[in-house]
Amino acid sequence: MKTEKENKIIESNINIYQKEGLFKKGEYSNLTGFYVKNAEKTLQTADTLMQISENNELKKKLGLLDDFETYLWVITTSYYSMFYILNALFSKQGIKLGEKIVHKVASDVFYFYFIKNNKIAKELFEIYEEAKGQAMDLISYSEQAEKLFQDLEYEREKRRRFQYNMTESIKISYAQTSLRRAKDFINEIKILIK
Repeated sequence: MKTEKENKIIESNINIYQKEGLFKKGEYSNLTGFYVKNAEKTLQTADTLMQISENNELKKKLGLLDDFETYLWVITTSYYSMFYILNALFSKQGIKLGEKIVHKVASDVFYFYFIKNNKIAKELFEIYEEAKGQAMDLISYSEQAEKLFQDLEYEREKRRRFQYNMTESIKISYAQTSLRRAKDFINEIKILIK
């Protein structure tokens, strides 16, 4: 969880964002399907790029050089798939992001409205309780919600810093992790959207 100081900063940011129109509240559920589709297509793109990067036969078929790789783009598109599914969640809940500093705003809005107040944890609890027919400890869902936020934050930061001086093995590892996290993140958020 965030510290009290970090919570206050995010709360202050949210007030500023609202005043400056960096996100709005209203009826935006008509955009949910559009964002879900974008998330799915973007995740497919990341998966395809990973397959191309790892499969020499596929590279040959596509007329690419043997050393062709797109690990940076796997990380970037994996992050964007997470970003789009967040926008689907936001639109379903009546929130629409603006165009300026949109990634930071998305992160803060996600934390403030969905993680800090345990909204995701409670919804996951209700969904899983219904699906499994048994109650589980709400704390574990709070931890799961916090992990979703941490995954998003880590991928946002990794996308930003990835472009500078990394070895091939680190690139591969980061790309694999990004793709796995994006798949998990999208699956969890899609459950909440339904």
